[in-house]
Amino acid sequence: MDPPPAAYPLGVRLLAPEEACDFEYWAARLIHPELLGGAVAVMIHRLPLLAVPAGMSRRGGHLNMIDRSFAELTTQCLKRRPGFDMVGASGSHVTWGDPLPETLGSDERRRFHGLREPAKDRFAAAPLLAWHSGTGSATDCWPPASEQLPGWLPPPQGAVTACAARSSR
Repeated sequence: MDPPPAAYPLGVRLLAPEEACDFEYWAARLIHPELLGGAVAVMIHRLPLLAVPAGMSRRGGHLNMIDRSFAELTTQCLKRRPGFDMVGASGSHVTWGDPLPETLGSDERRRFHGLREPAKDRFAAAPLLAWHSGTGSATDCWPPASEQLPGWLPPPQGAVTACAARSSR
């Protein structure tokens, strides 16, 4: 019998910003996308999240980590990087830059983080109806009965409202 696989050592890795799973999200929303040049992807296990430095109109930033130990390691990794002044951890939360005032409304919070105002017509296309019946046309059952495992439950049958995005580029 093979021994169980060794546990991954606790660690945080910094990668190029483009490696972050949320890079496009930030690139589309930052008022000053040039801040991405100083950003880093903070990878814990297999999930790289983007840490965007403070600067220009962006007064501060934050990351929510999975636990306190990852937050502390992330703080150590970001400590000497430009734009991550006053980086610190509180529980599983990592913050840098100016402290976020708790009294800010949603528009003020957006501006604090250097984010664009959402476009009014961003999802202006009419809602589309996506339908998944869980059945196929050939056998009227998916997967076929011969491939179903004991205890298999069919996928839910229902309708979901979806929106089509329109690019402004």
